Amino acid sequence: MKYFILSNATDKKEIGKIYPQCKGVPKGYSFDWYDDSNSMTKLTNEEFPKEKPALVFELDKKAKLTDVISPSNISARGFLMNEKVKDLLVDFNIINHKIYSATLFANRQMYDYFWFHPVKNNFDGIDFKKSEFIEADIFKDKIKDINVNSIKDYNKYWEEARKDINFIIPEKLVLTQEYKQLDIFFFPLIHQYLIVSENFIKILQEQKIIGFEYKEVAFIS
Repeated sequence: MKYFILSNATDKKEIGKIYPQCKGVPKGYSFDWYDDSNSMTKLTNEEFPKEKPALVFELDKKAKLTDVISPSNISARGFLMNEKVKDLLVDFNIINHKIYSATLFANRQMYDYFWFHPVKNNFDGIDFKKSEFIEADIFKDKIKDINVNSIKDYNKYWEEARKDINFIIPEKLVLTQEYKQLDIFFFPLIHQYLIVSENFIKILQEQKIIGFEYKEVAFIS
């Protein structure tokens, strides 16, 4: 099985002349809006929000309307998608997640969009004894090999590495059988992007979904 890093498209021919595609604050709002308890800026992938998030976006005039839109005001992993993409997700095995309704203003019109929000706060899914990790510097250049056989080992090395602003990253990441059945997942700390299966990419291509870009990752098996 091949796996891919999934992220928002950055090609200007596809998304328009600006990235991200959304304005920082939609028309009629101010930055004070981000202080509200249900603000989208408070979203985290460690847990679901206690309140339904207020998800309102406005497409920049320099951006094109695509199936998947890059927001400028959410730091959490996830993606802003139209109904076409949302309907595709029902056929896939996905990590714990919720889908929230969102509003997108574009070209003086209002569109119904949705925010896909995955949650994970542990390292379940990794076969540590078969995986291989290294300590790397801020440029992700290898410093040394490290022996990680458990979550406890990983946390110990991570605490030491971060003192020197270094990272613990996988050179080889072996998934458990359970996670090999998933089509969309991620791991906290280890990788900042969503990881998707080859099957998911094939459907995106067949349905000509616009707004994503993806790159194969060789270190996952």
